[in-house]
Amino acid sequence: MRGECQDIARANVDALMAWWTLAGVDAAVGEGPVNWLRPVAATAPVTQEQGANPSPTAHPAALPDTLEAFHAWLADSPGLAEASWHGPRILPVGPVAARLMVILDVPDQADTHASGLLAKDSDTLLTAILRAIGVDRNEAYLCSLAVLRPFGGVMDAEMLGRLGERMRHHISLVSPAALLILGDGTSRALVPTNASGASRYIPDVNHAGGTIPGVATFHPRLMLHQPSAKAECWRTLQLMIKDRAP
Repeated sequence: MRGECQDIARANVDALMAWWTLAGVDAAVGEGPVNWLRPVAATAPVTQEQGANPSPTAHPAALPDTLEAFHAWLADSPGLAEASWHGPRILPVGPVAARLMVILDVPDQADTHASGLLAKDSDTLLTAILRAIGVDRNEAYLCSLAVLRPFGGVMDAEMLGRLGERMRHHISLVSPAALLILGDGTSRALVPTNASGASRYIPDVNHAGGTIPGVATFHPRLMLHQPSAKAECWRTLQLMIKDRAP
């Protein structure tokens, strides 16, 4: 009887271990959180010159130093931070040295309008906002932090940081007169985290060529569903107009 019980207990343990192995929990894990959905970066093969212990500090290639080359790089490079996301790459549109550089976080999911970045209603609202502050649509340069849309439209803090640094280089190439930063994610990527009060909405954004004045406000998509956000956006834009007036 005792031997039979031992056999049953052993069978139960074996079954439990088999279940955990099937579930993929067959190795020890650390205490810190891990983003299991992040693609594993490809590692270059070790050459004889590098030896068995290559340098741990690999520097990425320099970003293109002209706007035309930068656009081509955004369109074709497999090395973009967001290259593993699916969908078409939506490139920036607008003139160099624009009166206003409009920066969003990611392209809209569907029904994108002429710009390719915004759904029709959001695009119409943006045009109205630009008109209200005296900027013609053709005078604005429109772009997003990421040229592809992530699943669910959400990015983690690390990705926002990487794309924010790339956008600072982008700003220096466009050399606009001012920035319009739309959306919470875009603000977190570009506006200093220690900014408070009015400086959070009318920041001076650092970039490779110095600093540039800007306004941080809501994404048009949010303003369409929350009239109070639209009113707050207009108050912020009025502050910018007053603050930047000669």
